[in-house]
Amino acid sequence: MREKRMKEGTVRRSALVVVILAAVVAVLVALAGCGKQPADQGASETGDQSLSGKIMIGGSTTVLPIAQAAAEQFMAANPQVRVEVQGTGSSEGIKGVSEGVLNIGDSSRELKPEESKLDLVDHKIAIDALALVVNPDNKVTNLTKKQVVDILTGKITNWKDVGGADEDIVVVGRDEASGTREFVQKDIIGEDAKFAADALALPGAGQVKATVAKTPAGIGYVGLGAVDDSVKALKVEGVAPSEATVKGDTYAYHRYLHMFTKGEPTDPTKAFLDFVLGEKFQTETVASEFVPVK
Repeated sequence: MREKRMKEGTVRRSALVVVILAAVVAVLVALAGCGKQPADQGASETGDQSLSGKIMIGGSTTVLPIAQAAAEQFMAANPQVRVEVQGTGSSEGIKGVSEGVLNIGDSSRELKPEESKLDLVDHKIAIDALALVVNPDNKVTNLTKKQVVDILTGKITNWKDVGGADEDIVVVGRDEASGTREFVQKDIIGEDAKFAADALALPGAGQVKATVAKTPAGIGYVGLGAVDDSVKALKVEGVAPSEATVKGDTYAYHRYLHMFTKGEPTDPTKAFLDFVLGEKFQTETVASEFVPVK
């Protein structure tokens, strides 16, 4: 009997040793996996953990939302990189990067002749397309460029003059802080022209869209990415605004948005620009308000 109990004790001890050894092996495997995790993450979409440094960005207020979103996402994936972004205007961005004050100069315009000699490299990061939107019940579907200018500046004040109902036109625009308004001012109606005296001036694309959606005689302008079923986008010179017509250069109202560097960029600036031009950022962030370049 005693011999039997001794054998049972030996078996239990042996089983316990096996359990303990298995637990030790599991812990060691887990620790080994943890040791490899940062390297694996560095090779994935989460970012390169070896990147470090500071990136200074300034310039166009139109590009500002893209730059800010990119900075937040890039820093989350690359915690050792600090990205600082300011909206100072396109000219200041170009000047800052050419003088070495900035790593990236944002611009919503092309370089002027005198700026083309500054050894700047152009990185086109989005296309800004403007859609003219009206209430879905409006019968008008197309405007000429001249009609657009005349409506926005108050020379045409009734929809019947462009094939619509006998209703006074309500121009719904943006306030003076808006980069979209600046685009309309410079590229559509002309820098010296004035908007219609009774035009509404709202702070955001959402407010413009909502106002036009509930105003039968309203017309406004928003980025192409903001257009949805609550409003109707008008054709201009017979061409509807779309990603295809913008990229095909057949739709009238669009422009490239730029990030300039002094010469070819190096890391971490290069990594940041690669991130901005990556498919994920282009399709998920840029496309929410602009037309992706890729």
